[in-house]
Amino acid sequence: MYILGLGGSLHDFSACLMRDDEVLVAIEEERITRQKHAVNKNKLEKAIINNQLWNFMQRIPNNTLKVSVDYCLDYAGIDYDDIDLVVTTDSNTYLPVVNSFQHMIIINHHMSHIASAYYASGYNEAAILVVDGRGSKVSYNNITGYESVTLAHAKGNKIEILDKVLGHSIGHFYSAVTLAIGFGILEDGKTMGLSSYGTDTYLEEMSKCYCIKDGRVEFLWNLNEVKNFITDKLKDVDEANLFQESADMAYAAQKIIEEMVCYYSERLYKETGCDKLCIVGGVALNSVANGVVYKRLNFSDLFIPPAAGDNGLAFGCALYGANYLCRGGKQ
Repeated sequence: MYILGLGGSLHDFSACLMRDDEVLVAIEEERITRQKHAVNKNKLEKAIINNQLWNFMQRIPNNTLKVSVDYCLDYAGIDYDDIDLVVTTDSNTYLPVVNSFQHMIIINHHMSHIASAYYASGYNEAAILVVDGRGSKVSYNNITGYESVTLAHAKGNKIEILDKVLGHSIGHFYSAVTLAIGFGILEDGKTMGLSSYGTDTYLEEMSKCYCIKDGRVEFLWNLNEVKNFITDKLKDVDEANLFQESADMAYAAQKIIEEMVCYYSERLYKETGCDKLCIVGGVALNSVANGVVYKRLNFSDLFIPPAAGDNGLAFGCALYGANYLCRGGKQ
């Protein structure tokens, strides 16, 4: 049985081909096209700033993701008709190639992240934390919005969703800081690196941007307020001191998301009693925050998939198809 997982969202497109329980090949499209994140970052950044994502999606090249799919099929020596099951998320259903398959299953964005972490971890039971910028648009507890955090517990082949946070995106907060400091979109890793040179000058003041309420992180500042706070502080800084002031901003943002990730991780530990934790989603690429979780909390094991961001969705979709759908898993 051939299972094809298709990943990506507005960036980091990828494909993964499995034959029964074996991963035959997985590829990120950027490795083929040589365009980082497989997207024009300047156009994506402009679309986000101007709230024109729909127009941006309409202009993505028609062969997007098909390049990765063709690579996988050529590697295995098979054709489109040989695929028994295609699994993808609702994040890339606007792409022509996604709609070219007959046997298609569409799953939730965060569920794919969960599958990419849990089924690859080797754990028989795990607490799972998904933290990213934005996942699927869902209805949860009579509220509709875009998921940004999911807490889950997996045991055997059963995946239980414990809670979802809609909005209040930790990933978008960190990205807003990244842009305000002067880096580009999808360059949050630079902010993490810069934070190591910073001090706590702005930590207390920036910490006023959020609170903990009813077991969740809630942002009290919107993204424009986050950006304005930083740009106002940096606008009159002379060039000789700009690096240090920017590093201090990065330091504050880094410490804040460390506290947030630790809070959700500790909540999972208390609710599940499980000492094995998987962290996944774009924020899981923040290795410094992951290290703080491992050192501070009581988990005996911590697993973060190497492709923790949207590039790993193809892997997650394929694993979901093989382990969950084909083996009668329960949710």
